[in-house]
Amino acid sequence: MKLTCSNLVPSQPDQIYERGGWAPRNGDGLGIGGFASITSMDDFSIPGDAVCDAFNRAGGPLGDNWKDIAPTCVIRSNAAVCGSRARSNFVGECGGPACNYLIKKSKAKACDVCPPKGGEFNSGVACEVVRDCVKKLKGTIPCPDGGNGTCKLKGRRSSCG
Repeated sequence: MKLTCSNLVPSQPDQIYERGGWAPRNGDGLGIGGFASITSMDDFSIPGDAVCDAFNRAGGPLGDNWKDIAPTCVIRSNAAVCGSRARSNFVGECGGPACNYLIKKSKAKACDVCPPKGGEFNSGVACEVVRDCVKKLKGTIPCPDGGNGTCKLKGRRSSCG
């Protein structure tokens, strides 16, 4: 499932959220659900954010960051496992602080939307203080809008948050 929020105020790039499974019925949250017989997932994340839940626990319930809509998804061997009727919404916050970069150059290659020059880009790389982040960002990321192209970025660290 892919949700794109555009024409945001204040003006900023489109915000795109993707996830596997299927949309929970009668709800307004993103989450996971069983499909066919059983769905298994080892990371739950939102593009542009750090991993929301890595399911790095041996076994048991999903935990306080999840709300069961139709029971029950559980953790087995460091993965979320959901039966065919199970649905759970993520209600926690995604990841901790991550390295942010001020974009100096941004070039789209077969992308409609890339982080804009002068904008901030959250790398998703965990940090505790800004010195944990590499000084310069230089690399290629997949299209934020889910297209098949890439965005070539150059920037300098701006914050850890």
